[in-house]
Amino acid sequence: MDKVILLFLLSVIMAPANTIVSSAKNHLNQNTVRNSTSILSKQLKEEIRGSSKPTADKNITIENNQEFAALLMEKKGFSPTYAEFVEKYKGKTIEFDGNIAHMMRHDDYKTRFDFLIASGDYSETEMSGPYFKFEDVSVFDLNLQGDNIPDYVQERQKYLIIAKILKYNEDLGIVFLEPLELEYID
Repeated sequence: MDKVILLFLLSVIMAPANTIVSSAKNHLNQNTVRNSTSILSKQLKEEIRGSSKPTADKNITIENNQEFAALLMEKKGFSPTYAEFVEKYKGKTIEFDGNIAHMMRHDDYKTRFDFLIASGDYSETEMSGPYFKFEDVSVFDLNLQGDNIPDYVQERQKYLIIAKILKYNEDLGIVFLEPLELEYID
């Protein structure tokens, strides 16, 4: 056994320097490749996790989706296009300028509300597109963003709305949404 150790040490000492350096470089290169792969893998995982956040590129907007633009321009209160759109895009994220047309407490709760949302500016006389509804949400669920967040959320306020499409109620003519983010617009 001692002879084996001695022979090993002699081979290391007697080995040409370039063999040792080459062996060390190979070892370093393998570690570098492993570390780079690990870093890339972490970055990819973070991108995948982050992809569930709403982004302007992935959200359905009037600029990138003609069906959504037509939906928001529709003047009929109950249009078959509403149900078709919701069926096609259920679970997707939409982004549009809208206003709080009406808000009321949800059941007997003091901090949970139902918000009726209309597209565009607030108007008492005219409207286009369907009504949208956030049901049984708190003000915190609205995830208010921006530099100009109002002290109180109330009717007639205008927001850039980012929300997920949940369902359409044909009897009421209302598209139910899950609020993801609202940014107040003056």
